Amino acid sequence: MSKREANETTEQKTCSFDSKVEQIENRLNELFKSSVENKDIFDKIESEYDPPKCDSKEFIRALVISLCNSCYIDNKFDADLFKKRVPILKKFIANKKDHELESLFAIQALDYRFNHQPGFIRIIFDLIYDEDIVCEDVFQAWRAEDREKDHGICTNSLRTFFDWLDVPYNDSN
Repeated sequence: MSKREANETTEQKTCSFDSKVEQIENRLNELFKSSVENKDIFDKIESEYDPPKCDSKEFIRALVISLCNSCYIDNKFDADLFKKRVPILKKFIANKKDHELESLFAIQALDYRFNHQPGFIRIIFDLIYDEDIVCEDVFQAWRAEDREKDHGICTNSLRTFFDWLDVPYNDSN
């Protein structure tokens, strides 16, 4: 296979992945708009998506984008609403490192859509860390894996987050 053919195959896979994410995301956006309680959201997700689908990278990406997008109200990220929705993320991300990594790339994609609004990605990364949704080594893996558009802009926006993360924890205080 030539390099050109390999690039075309990669582009086709990316388009297919993106279209699957978009389909799921559109449906989840409706759930988050219409549903107030997490139980209702869980019930609707479980009735519409089988377990293998809920375990897919496409689903995780769409879920994280939709949930974070639903917390962006009047040009401000509602951290309290996000914290209320944390059980949804925890259930589906389920401490799986590949899901954790995909969730960070989903946040990066959403930051790109929002034209890298100052502080946006940092707020979400702080919350994801504080709520124990993503572990430290996955944050480091995300920082090292430049696989998507504007990764450099995002890592630059998160420089103080990673500076803080890189400082060894001292339990003596």
